[in-house]
Amino acid sequence: MPTFWIYTLGCKVNQYESQYVREGLQRLGFQEATPGEKVDLCIVNTCTVTAESDLKSRKVIRQLARRHPEARIVVMGCYAARAPQELARLPGVVQLIPDKAQLPQWLAQLGLADPPQGISCFGSRHRAFVKVQDGCQQRCRYCIIPLVRPVLRSRPLREVLEEIQRLVSAGYREIVLTGIHLGHYGRDLPGPQPTLADLVEQILKLPGSFRLRLSSLEAMEVTPELLRMMADRPDRLCPHLHLPLQSGSNRVLEQMGRPYRLEDFLRVCDQVRAQLDNPALTTDI
Repeated sequence: MPTFWIYTLGCKVNQYESQYVREGLQRLGFQEATPGEKVDLCIVNTCTVTAESDLKSRKVIRQLARRHPEARIVVMGCYAARAPQELARLPGVVQLIPDKAQLPQWLAQLGLADPPQGISCFGSRHRAFVKVQDGCQQRCRYCIIPLVRPVLRSRPLREVLEEIQRLVSAGYREIVLTGIHLGHYGRDLPGPQPTLADLVEQILKLPGSFRLRLSSLEAMEVTPELLRMMADRPDRLCPHLHLPLQSGSNRVLEQMGRPYRLEDFLRVCDQVRAQLDNPALTTDI
């Protein structure tokens, strides 16, 4: 039975996509290798958000090539989108997948006639990440992500609901909605475009014993509907918001290209505290 090993760097979206690949390879008959076991296929899911991320990605690829000289190394992720030729020169690399939308086609090339529509498990944790959206077009001046994931892609609402039902049935008790720009969920879908609040409302109607958590969200995209659901169902929708501030200086925020001033951000925080009982607020600086 062929074996594989997946090494993931970076964000929750990368972790979700690595799980998607894992389930696809298992359907093909691959078995995940244990430490010290011979590996036939190595997948490196890269991050390129900082120079240190690039360095770590290259280091991992070289280490895998030394430890498993006979293994084929496939590189995916944002670094593969930004600098495919650079990564292709590294030892052991036989293929790059620069666009995550190509993952089903790649699995089909390996022989999988029916690639997964999503995931059905998330390791041995109690919490599972569910990617509902990809792409960012905000173009903050310091951020590389809009260049490597520029296309907005929202998953159909039904597909997300079915995936969450599978995960809850498998025993996961917390579902974390994640995306590259989570607040833009639905903007690219045809017809009446669902919003993130619409998606959350439908998820809260699902049966089963689980709670829902939102990952990082832009402060200006915290809507009254989201706050109302958090206030009404704190047992089901975690009253936690991670709102990236990035800087406490309006001058720096303007230089960064952030779409708000400090006063706007603090106003949202005040609204959250006024409407929720003891909310959790976290941020990035």
